[in-house]
Amino acid sequence: MPRSYSAVEYTSTLKGRKESMSTAQRVSVADCIGATEDRLQGLVESGAKSQGDLDRLSDSLDMSFDEWRSLQDLKSVYVGNGITSEAAQEVFRLLGSGPDHVNGLSLATKIVLTQVHKSLLERVTS
Repeated sequence: MPRSYSAVEYTSTLKGRKESMSTAQRVSVADCIGATEDRLQGLVESGAKSQGDLDRLSDSLDMSFDEWRSLQDLKSVYVGNGITSEAAQEVFRLLGSGPDHVNGLSLATKIVLTQVHKSLLERVTS
């Protein structure tokens, strides 16, 4: 993953082709969600995944309160050192008032938030 995704390092795979963002290219969280939506749509259209597969994945990515709180806290701790202020604001908005809000979001949004959380957790352990 490249160094300058506005929230965390990011590489997207769209329709079987890998696209890496150079450090000069800043990508918003919304852009990452859009790219993920395109990828998911491509998986369904190609027959690689069914809508049922994606629904099960979405259910498995539902956040608990502890996960939601952890992402809120880590996002705030790492602003300016791992996450830009713009990305932190996007994540804050997406997290809403609790896990019930997040759990009602699209699969693509849950995937991106999970990746942001994973990347920030890795900073804690490194």
